[in-house]
Amino acid sequence: MIKVNEHGFVYFTDGRFLPPLNRKQYEIFEDYHRYTLVHGPRMSGKTFGIIHRVLRHAFDVDGAMIGIVCKTLKNAKSAGVWLLLCRMIKYWEKKCLGFKVIEGPKTTGDTKLSFVRIRNRNGAISEIQCHSLEHAQEVEAKFKSSAYSMFWLSELDQFCTEHAFDIFCDALRMTPFI
Repeated sequence: MIKVNEHGFVYFTDGRFLPPLNRKQYEIFEDYHRYTLVHGPRMSGKTFGIIHRVLRHAFDVDGAMIGIVCKTLKNAKSAGVWLLLCRMIKYWEKKCLGFKVIEGPKTTGDTKLSFVRIRNRNGAISEIQCHSLEHAQEVEAKFKSSAYSMFWLSELDQFCTEHAFDIFCDALRMTPFI
């Protein structure tokens, strides 16, 4: 059972781990639909709800491969979703029993791919990657032959077309059980 504390955060009454989430963020955290569209006004907590959902997926899914796609890496890393995710990883590692960073967050020298690898609850390694997609035309070259268990398309309306979305949907094929 969950309750809400005096600060507006939900928590489990039996003491199980739950990151700091308000009620709306908890809805995102607990959503298991194949596609989830999260929208709303600025400063409503969407990003943190999604970050915790991404980290939960990485922790729960055996060998998860997660792609975070932003319009530009500069924005994602300087003050955007990748920076926030990296900060929240430290919280999860400290508070969530079994969540362990194995490698990263770091950027490869040759491809400039930013990633982090964690050991999840199954003992497997999950990976979260940060990609840029400035133009929807690039989506086939970057993702068509890939296999992921989850995508987070940050600010989807800025770069994604129906065709690009179809390519992302086709790349959600890491395993039939996800």
